Amino acid sequence: SHRKLEEATLAVQDYFDWTNTASLTREALALMLDRVVVQDHILVGKFLGHLIQIKQMRKEDFNSGFSQILELCPDFIVDIPKLWTHVGALLAGLLLSEAVTFKDLAEPLVVLKGSKE
Repeated sequence: SHRKLEEATLAVQDYFDWTNTASLTREALALMLDRVVVQDHILVGKFLGHLIQIKQMRKEDFNSGFSQILELCPDFIVDIPKLWTHVGALLAGLLLSEAVTFKDLAEPLVVLKGSKE
């Protein structure tokens, strides 16, 4: 709901500043990967997109945190069999927010290029 979005945004503004939004991205994504409900992943993507839109998070910081998580994905695949479905749902939410484009996501996705998973 809109009220929950506002509350979450205020919490981020209270606890995070420009120096640690990449860590916010990394931690939010790490927590999201354990969630089973695909809708949760979409909502996390939409929320991160919202933060980018209101300039509470820079795209570069999102990309940095996202890259850090993607680097760990080959290690997570054993414990989280639907890992790539979760990542895809996150990206769907992010793209639906219209805060980023596929072109924006090219940089963090480069870390997967050498992956065998």
